Amino acid sequence: MTYLFSAIALIAAVPGTAGADAYAVRFLGGYGMTSTDAAAPGMQKANDHYAVQVLQYIGGDARGRGWGVELAKHRVFRSAAGSSDYTELGLMVEAVMFGLVTAQLGTAGYFAVDSNRHPVGLRASLGFDQKVGKQVFLSCFYRDDIIYDLQRVTAWSIELGAGFRF
Repeated sequence: MTYLFSAIALIAAVPGTAGADAYAVRFLGGYGMTSTDAAAPGMQKANDHYAVQVLQYIGGDARGRGWGVELAKHRVFRSAAGSSDYTELGLMVEAVMFGLVTAQLGTAGYFAVDSNRHPVGLRASLGFDQKVGKQVFLSCFYRDDIIYDLQRVTAWSIELGAGFRF
């Protein structure tokens, strides 16, 4: 469902006005739950991640449409038995609907730290940015990742972070 809302937001967002492009850097950390196709119902494990996003807003409007790259570190299935660590590098698009809701949709390559596998995945986020200064903002997102590894891994998390525009 997050993917559907993100796609609608990207289509419905009003493009920025003409002008120089605006840029932003966002730092995020998140915590949530993970499951796999093979997991029995109710066998979800915790996951956490941290990410850096570099964004370019089209037409100088930091409240319109933009695109960017994300570098993230995911730790999936945290338990006493260990974890699966993934480093993610992906492209994403972002749009702000009604000047309030921020939607992101992207693809990612995951580089598994503990193996030679390099799965691909999709990610979507819905949330908001709150301005706290001329260039500084706080962020809160609901994030959904799907990693197509040996078995499909789905991770849901709440992300909190901060960033700045320039």
